[in-house]
Amino acid sequence: MRDPRTTPGIEYVLYWSQSTRRVSGNWALRAAVRAADRLGLPVVIHQGIDATYPSANARHHGALMTAAHELARDAVAAGYVVSGAVRRTGRGAGPLRPADDRTVLVRLAEAAALIVTDCLPTAGVLTRATQLAARVPCAVWAVDGYTTMGAFTTRGTPANAGGQRAAFDAAIAQWLTEVEDRVPRHPVHHGDDAARAALVEHIAATVGPRAWTVFEDPAFVMPGAAQAWGIALAKASGSDASVILPAGASVGRAAGLATLADFVTHRLTGYQAERMDAARDTTTHLSPFLHYGTLGPVEVCRAVLAAVREGPDSERSVRQASAAGVVDQVAVRRDLAFSLALGLAQANGVTDAAEVVSQGIPAWARRTLDTRSVPSDHAAWNAAALRRGESSHPLWNAMQTSLLHHGRLHNYARMQWGKAIVRWAPDADTALTWLVHENDRLALDGRDPNGIMGTLWCLGWGERPFPSQPGFGTVRAMSLDRASHRYDPDAFIRRVQGLTELTPMQSSLFE
Repeated sequence: MRDPRTTPGIEYVLYWSQSTRRVSGNWALRAAVRAADRLGLPVVIHQGIDATYPSANARHHGALMTAAHELARDAVAAGYVVSGAVRRTGRGAGPLRPADDRTVLVRLAEAAALIVTDCLPTAGVLTRATQLAARVPCAVWAVDGYTTMGAFTTRGTPANAGGQRAAFDAAIAQWLTEVEDRVPRHPVHHGDDAARAALVEHIAATVGPRAWTVFEDPAFVMPGAAQAWGIALAKASGSDASVILPAGASVGRAAGLATLADFVTHRLTGYQAERMDAARDTTTHLSPFLHYGTLGPVEVCRAVLAAVREGPDSERSVRQASAAGVVDQVAVRRDLAFSLALGLAQANGVTDAAEVVSQGIPAWARRTLDTRSVPSDHAAWNAAALRRGESSHPLWNAMQTSLLHHGRLHNYARMQWGKAIVRWAPDADTALTWLVHENDRLALDGRDPNGIMGTLWCLGWGERPFPSQPGFGTVRAMSLDRASHRYDPDAFIRRVQGLTELTPMQSSLFE
């Protein structure tokens, strides 16, 4: 860290929020606060949109803008100074360029004692942090705020859910302990209006007049603004404007807390018994909020465990089983997914697991998938038709339609969706490439370690060989035709068809 007592011009510690977009329960922000207190400095929170991130499109842009807007609002309310900008385009300003936010960050680094950011080995997060570290005069720390146990704490545990679960259970009280959040001790955060105004003015001058701080703009809260922002940013940056955010959808913290409360109140009791029933959809619906970092895994686990203690005695055992299932998904398996993605990236000398995900296919699974027998109902592989949801199987088409139109798919249905592609694709790499691309392009919880692990599971990761089946070889088979053993396929199809299709709202943003 650069010490302001020995280095002139040092004004703050900078927290660069990339994937953990919340003030509470944010370990990277906590690290920034602790460092700032040691140096006697304030903390500035910066957010920016680099529209060239992997699988960038209007849907993800709109979701990011929602999360960024709510973080800016909450951070200002908590006493932080916020830097968050997307440069206007149109009216002669020129297109949005990938270097825009990087340039702003380099400028902000000139007066930073330290930059703290998030650690995520997907979605380009760790890649951008590494690139920035090579360009700035101060240290850049990447802090894991994704996991419950801390990936760097638990590395070396067995690479399966059983080993991860044992590590978690051994110290569950430690992992789920509530930690108090506080703002830095510097006067900027405690009523010194003159000092705060000076810092705000310094940040505005550093960011520059070509940038427009949109995250606190009142116009952003108008109905449909997130969807409109997403489309506008996609057009301005040259990314895909055809995949849009569903009207009314939000990954912001307010919606996340409401979804968590709704789950605990209405669906927790039936979760364990019904979570595999894709037609009933008794799931948490929390994965997009966890991906965008507007909810944290610890607060989710604490909420469901508190609901067990506070619920009626007559439902105690059922709710305990359901809560254990949620904790297993949110803590154990997400931590395992992070460790898998980080390990893949580090073992292959890269910073993003998506670049080397094919290295996660077990050798035995690759051999069997590349030499398996072709099923009798096998149709010619047509990647473009499949992307449109046009296969020979109506159930699979409904699954793809759910992702296309709504950005989400029931957990068990997504396993079937992925296994069908493994069965239909000509080889393991073709299946993997298609699945990663579609999951990351369409799913609101895509571009995530969980998606890496789920996709690799479809291709045999974490499992042993099974008796050989046509289309799968010795990789575990899953049949769409046997879906009725778990749920009512026709009811699932009707539910998907009954949801409102996407209709882009008109907007004058950036015009």
